[in-house]
Parts: sequence; C-alpha cells; structure tokens
Amino acid sequence: MAFFALFASIGMAQAATIYLAGDSLMAYNPHNLPIVGWGHPLENMVNYKIVNYAIGGASARSFTENGYFTQIANHIQEGDIMIAAFGINDEYVTDPQKGGSCPPELVGKSACVDSQGNKIKTYQEYMADATRTMIGKKALVILSSADPHNDIFKTPDTFHFVPSPFDVQGKAAAEETGAYWVDHGLAFAAYFKSIGPEATSDLFTPPKINLTHTNAQGAYQAALAFLRAMVCAKNPLASAMIKISEEEMTKYCTPDDVKEIGQDCPADISNAIIGWGHPFAELVNYKVENWAIHGASVRSFTGAGFFEQIADRITEGDIMIAAFGINDEHATDPQKGASCPPELVGKPACIDARGNAIKSYQGYMADAANMMIGKGAHVILSSADPRNDVFPTPTSFNFVPSPYDAQGKAAAEQTGAYWVEHGLATAAYYKSIGPVATTAFFPAYDHNITHTNAKGALEAALAFLRAMICANNPLIAAMMSVKVDALPKYCTPDDVKEIGQDSPAVFPPQNEIKSKAGMTNDRDRM
Repeated sequence: MAFFALFASIGMAQAATIYLAGDSLMAYNPHNLPIVGWGHPLENMVNYKIVNYAIGGASARSFTENGYFTQIANHIQEGDIMIAAFGINDEYVTDPQKGGSCPPELVGKSACVDSQGNKIKTYQEYMADATRTMIGKKALVILSSADPHNDIFKTPDTFHFVPSPFDVQGKAAAEETGAYWVDHGLAFAAYFKSIGPEATSDLFTPPKINLTHTNAQGAYQAALAFLRAMVCAKNPLASAMIKISEEEMTKYCTPDDVKEIGQDCPADISNAIIGWGHPFAELVNYKVENWAIHGASVRSFTGAGFFEQIADRITEGDIMIAAFGINDEHATDPQKGASCPPELVGKPACIDARGNAIKSYQGYMADAANMMIGKGAHVILSSADPRNDVFPTPTSFNFVPSPYDAQGKAAAEQTGAYWVEHGLATAAYYKSIGPVATTAFFPAYDHNITHTNAKGALEAALAFLRAMICANNPLIAAMMSVKVDALPKYCTPDDVKEIGQDSPAVFPPQNEIKSKAGMTNDRDRM
C-alpha cells in the first residue's frame, strides 16, 4: 500500500512558453521519486508556462541525436524561451562513445567518430547548433552552467568548488550565437557554502550517498539559485519572467561572496521550512509518496496535472490524503490561481484568460477524490493547518478555520471520501502549549506565521493522526506505527480548558521529540 500525500521590449511574447532542455538535474519523473530536478519547482516561480523536456541520463549529444532539440524546435514560437543545461553526462571525456561530447583536443581523431562513421561534435558545437535552431524560430535562448555535485566540502571546514569542464564551452556557445549565459552552478555552489556541509547533504537523496541528484527541497533551492543567477547576470528576461520576489531567492552570485562556510546555516533547525508530510512518512506503516508542492492551490495542482499523475500510479487499496487552502485564499481574485468562491461560479470573475471556467474548491476536490476512488483507492480530505496567529494576546486564543474547510468537507460527503479535521486538532495542541511554545514551531525569520520548521512539522503530523482517531477513521489502526501516547491529546480547542496548560517548563530538544514519536532516521521513505 502507498500514500499519495499532497501536502516585452526584448521581443518576448505576452504569454511566452519556457522549454527546458537538460538532464536528471533538471528533469521531473514521478517514477524516480524522491529524486526531483529543479525544472519542476521552477514552474511555480515564473510567469510563463513551462514544458520540461529534460530527461535523466541526457548529454548535449544524446539530446541532439535522439531528436529532443528537434521536438522543441517544432513547438517553440517567436518570443518563447529555451533554457538548456547539460554537463554531468557529457563528462566521458576519454570515451565519447558512451554518449559524451568530443573533447576539443580529440576533434578530428578516431576517438570522436562513432561506430557508424559519424563525427562526434564538441559540447560547444551541440549547444551552438541547438541555439541557432531556436533563434532561427525567433525564440530566446538561455544556456546555463551545470549544477555542482555534493562533493565540494573536502572536510567540514574546507570548501572547494570546481566548475564543470563543459561550462567554458557552454559560455562560448552562448557568446558565439548571441544566447544568454547564466552561471547557475556558481550561484548554487554559493548557496551550498553559505549553509555548510550538513545542510547541503540534506538537499540530496539519499544524503551523503548520492552526490548528484537532489530531493524536492534541493530541487527547490536549485530553482531559486537559477533565478538568482539570472539576476546576477543582469539578464533582461528576468523582470518579466520571474514571479517571486528577490528576497525569496538564494542570496549569492558566487562562492567568493560568502565569507564563511555555513554562515547562513542556523545553529539548530529552527529556521528550516519543513512540511508535515516529511515526518509523517516515519509515523505510518506504509510507504509515502509526497507530491505536495510549495505554492500549490487545489486549482493549480489540478491544472498542472498532478492529480492525473497520482491517478496513473495509485492502485486499489492505496490512500490519497489531500489538504490545501492557504493558496486558495485569493477569494476575490481567482485569476491568481485560487479556486472560485461559490457565489461567483459561472460569472465573469471565474472565467480564466483562455475562457475556461474556474471551479470552486469543492469542485476541484470532489473531482480529484472521484478520480482516485474510481481506481479503488481510499481518499482522505483534510482541513487546512492553522497559522501562528491564533493568540491575539498571550492570554487570548482565537482560531478561525480556513474558509475552504466547509467546501472540503462537502466534497468528502459528496464523494464518499473520509474527512479529517486536522486544523482543529493542531489548533487544540497550540492552545494546550501556549503562544511561546507554539511560536517555536515556526521559522524565526521574517515573522513567518504560516510555514513550520522541523519541530512544528513533526507535531503537525502527530496531530493529523490524532484527528484521524477523533474522526473514528477506520484506516487508522492499520496505518499508525506510533503509540497513541505520542500524539497530541485533544480533538478541538474546546477540549482544552486553559491556554498553555500542557506547556513544558523547558521545551524538549529535537532528539527527545523524535524518540517520543518513535521516529527513525530512515530517509528513504518519502
């Protein structure tokens, strides 16, 4: 059994499409989870549609010979953008027969002639050829350096980043053709240096073993670093293309901008944003596939095809847990990606730019639930988590459920899915421990009241299991791998008599919390 948890003046078209060409560091394939490439989270950081052609194992040569650049050229239009980055599979510098490009020093020699007598080109030539093809279609091209591997800390106190040997050729191809050059590798390496070796290792899967492939968090940071690299390059496409603020990106252009290794890594994990789906995988008896993505609303999750991808994988007896709400709250502006408020269904405000009807939250959730139930799976729909704004004063408590909870519950009743009041159980826990202990569950910077740190994510996951017990959910007995005593105590805030009645005198350290929950260090269960 498996869980599927959701937790322009430069010639650009008004509705440009970005085409991604690359290898596994950029690619997204749900069959390869928990490996995630940075092209996947980039979709939610830019203003344009992304079509990700990146494929695991690709080199600039194989991408050319297998026709992927040709496929992009067949679809790309004036004002569209192609972003291309290779290198990790072009590195067979002494054996180009394996799929690598020809090292410049071997051009014209027998080593750079394939088994059919065809010339094997250099990396620069393959990239330049592809670039000219796209520019010939009046598209814009960004060539990028390769991402760094997790091998740049020779010791905990020693940082040594060596760029890919193909970066020089990629930059030369950009200069030769008039494409833009973005030094993604430098910006991402700078981020690694700023957070230090341990935090860097946690961006790869499995940590300290796989030195090449990122997990979801690593892919997310890699995408942020790519946008930072665009800003560092003063790329003229950046202002129209990038949707997020500069403050959300990684900070540095090159490792030289970082004075000390680990200077931005917190002494503990209190400033790392972690969703509750991560610790949840350690609290249940089944494999968990976490499809949750930063910035998703139920509408955007539907539109991006993620529910369909889950439906392609889910089988009879599996379980899907779905919870949204914080990004569906643009109630007066559904064009921003939110669901349609019920009172506006069918009205012009709920028709998108292409003339398609925008559904209500209930409509999207019901459609997804019916899709999974049709495959013989179980579906649990959940209320949204509370924010850290439930204490107006240290001695007053006011929890207001998400306005989308009622629609989520209605979708469960409509489809026969299970409903779980996660928000109520988590809010009850917050009330029981009081405002100071609750605030410790959220990152300390920028007064973040929405996203939990590792401590908060663990307690939210435990509260979800408590909410299942409160709902008398028949799946809970076989699902839960921890003891009931490890869970928060209460179903609703009304069950808590006094604010802070259960607050410990000293907040327990993270290792103590883990032992209480029966957590392990097995990170492969994602």
